[in-house]
Amino acid sequence: MSKKNILIIDDDEMSRGLLRMVLEYDGCQCVEAENGARGLSILESQSIDVMILDKVMPVMNGMELLN
Repeated sequence: MSKKNILIIDDDEMSRGLLRMVLEYDGCQCVEAENGARGLSILESQSIDVMILDKVMPVMNGMELLN
């Protein structure tokens, strides 16, 4: 089974770090972004299997990113 590429988008650095730690322990590869705009940039340049995002963030929130 190949490693899943997961994008974690959250403005809270501690939340991103905790999620990353758990997911990497389970064998996933993680990329982090601090807001939706940065997450969108990553989505345009990398292959991502799963995205975990916060609904309320500065610059571009989770709902704006999904639209």
